Amino acid sequence: MELTQKLYDEEPSAANARDLAVSHYKLGSTKKALISKGGREGLATSSNDEVADSALNDFLKAAEILQKLHDAGMLDKQAIGWIPIMQQEAESITFLPNPSPARLALIEERVEKLTEPADLGNLSFQLLEIGVFDLAAVAAEKAIQQKPENPLVWVEGNRASAYLFLNRMDESMELHRKYRGQMMGLEPDATWEQTTKGDFGAFRKIEGLVDPKTEERMREVEVFLGIREDEIPKPAVEVESGGGE
Repeated sequence: MELTQKLYDEEPSAANARDLAVSHYKLGSTKKALISKGGREGLATSSNDEVADSALNDFLKAAEILQKLHDAGMLDKQAIGWIPIMQQEAESITFLPNPSPARLALIEERVEKLTEPADLGNLSFQLLEIGVFDLAAVAAEKAIQQKPENPLVWVEGNRASAYLFLNRMDESMELHRKYRGQMMGLEPDATWEQTTKGDFGAFRKIEGLVDPKTEERMREVEVFLGIREDEIPKPAVEVESGGGE
């Protein structure tokens, strides 16, 4: 990497710039492979944060270099296809569980920039899946504010889930009461109850996302909506009892 950077510094040609972008990509890929596979808790370490942030910077730098070459008309057709690949790699790092402050800042910037309700709704669900519940709520709220007279019902479902995770149950239940029995406006479409059941099932499968208190709140919603079954899937991580009172 240092040699490639030196060559570019000495001769900032299109060829050397392209080689530099490739070097950043390869370095980012190597760092990404080093990130712990030990679940959500394994990712929440300072060492992994540093590696992930560094990998993210490499992917972003690679995309930036290639984009500048493309804008200047100095990038061949094959290399143009590399730009979305670099961006996708950066995206995969940004939305790892337990994002670092640096990655949270990028997510906050994304929430601020997006204006389309559907885009904000999709982002809110992504944030629910990685445990960034406060920004998930903000994204969903912003989506609803764009068209308050005709909100996307499925985004309201995301908002209800964000409030549940944040222990804002009065607000969550208010939405469940309001939209119970309504269609979500999805393809294929489903009722509020069916979608809530599916979302809760997905949340339970994500390791470490649903703690015991959240599980209690989810079951409260399931009872209210009439979607509680005898055998509710247990969260992916069970918390050992420390003894009863």
